[in-house]
Amino acid sequence: MASRAAYNRQLPIESERIGRPRLDKSQKLLSRFYEPLFLLRVLGQTYGNHTTAPRDLNPERARRRKFLRNLSYICDYRKGGESCTAIGLEDSDTCYNFWVASNAHNGAIVDFLKSALGSLRVIANQPPSLELDSSQSTDFVKFCIGFAASRVRQETQLLFREAKECCRRLEALNTDPARRLVTWLGSILGYEDDFELCQFAYANRQSEYMDRLMAQVLEEERRVGPQGRRSSFASVRHYVGRLAHHIRAPLELVEDARHLGPLLETYNVRPIEPIPCVPPPRPDSHTTLSGILNRMLKENDPERPEIKRILLSINSQSDIFENFMTQYQRCKPTVHAEVQVLEHFYKMELSFVGNDRYIACSKPACLCCELYFRYHPARMVVPESHRKVWIKWGPPLVKRSTEGDDTEFKRQLDILNKITEEVRSIAISQILGQSSMVPWHPDSRTAITENWPPSSSPSEFSDNDTELSDISDDSPSTRQQATPTDSQIFAAEIQNQPGCLEDPNEDLSLDDGGVSIDVCVDLGGMAK
Repeated sequence: MASRAAYNRQLPIESERIGRPRLDKSQKLLSRFYEPLFLLRVLGQTYGNHTTAPRDLNPERARRRKFLRNLSYICDYRKGGESCTAIGLEDSDTCYNFWVASNAHNGAIVDFLKSALGSLRVIANQPPSLELDSSQSTDFVKFCIGFAASRVRQETQLLFREAKECCRRLEALNTDPARRLVTWLGSILGYEDDFELCQFAYANRQSEYMDRLMAQVLEEERRVGPQGRRSSFASVRHYVGRLAHHIRAPLELVEDARHLGPLLETYNVRPIEPIPCVPPPRPDSHTTLSGILNRMLKENDPERPEIKRILLSINSQSDIFENFMTQYQRCKPTVHAEVQVLEHFYKMELSFVGNDRYIACSKPACLCCELYFRYHPARMVVPESHRKVWIKWGPPLVKRSTEGDDTEFKRQLDILNKITEEVRSIAISQILGQSSMVPWHPDSRTAITENWPPSSSPSEFSDNDTELSDISDDSPSTRQQATPTDSQIFAAEIQNQPGCLEDPNEDLSLDDGGVSIDVCVDLGGMAK
């Protein structure tokens, strides 16, 4: 039977009754992890800009990492999280093993990866003196785009939607640069073929029009601030970059395969069975604001009254306590793909190629995955991260041994304690205003080498300040307001976090169930 607290519409301030203590050590640990994580989520979703993995100065290792990243990318055939793919490369006594995991079922991904590597092996086995036939590269790119057809179509629809909005705004400006950009955007809207649109995006990824889009983004940020709704010009630029990457990644794989021939001589593709995850957290009589602060802060912490006051003030304006309790209903945790690969290598004591403890993933890691890698005793390369909070994240399920050996349980306990401590620290800093709210950004990177000076903010689209007023007239920052309090600013920032409202398909968290496989790709003739 669900506990009484499970039916609360919002987080209680104090406990109405004395409930049973949390005696189970595992459940106590998980409750103490998810409480600050949920609090962090209702305060915002994005807690930093994209980070990058450490740059490797060894050319061979850097090329191998890029090869694995691109392999994982072409396997991720759906937008959202279900087909997110991670790959670890094992150096065994007999062959190389490409260990692959995904956030959901990975049957189609494994079959595709086998065919893709087969095609790349054919290319790698050609004599270096023989010039590569361009048709081989084209066929491989089309093969990859065909597998990711569902993803490409969704990205295309989102690009078209934002491009139309950009045209609407630009048509109100009577300037030559605006008209030229409208013409360019109109050419995008004329494409019907997935491959041809991706080709166009790839050819234009560093064109003057991409610079003009960035100029418009900077101009809007100057007027409305970075906390406003994400610019349609930024979205167009992002989706052009994403569509271009459907060309770029396969082409880089073809190029790198010719330099990594030994990896493709004798290898296997090995799927990792999904790892069981911890059960969903459940609220109880201890799930109250005062109880959570007791567990997050040291006894007699002098900042406790101020933290509580700020949270109460924010809640009076944005209902974060009701949202907090909603997280319990939404949280159906799963072990993310990169964590599955990490745990598989660690438990099976597998050797990484070149002792490079690197796991490639089709998406940057979420905040929890980043921290899990950082505090894991395997001493892994910490992956690049989008620094966003996903509440459906969960650690692997570890049961206490009945034979007295609790080594694995103690290891998991240590990892989660360290992650929990950092999540608490981030949440407290956010509440006290010691760190600023980071504007929402997509999980994925635009994947375009920036040519635009970050300090520049040209305004070539308008001759005066009034011509762009229609772009930002619905922004809170364009209206005259009384000087707000800190908590009002914080509440407004929370409400202005666009999240997935701008793009319901950009960064979907996992839903219940597995992947519905409806991608039909002709695999014949690609790998012989």
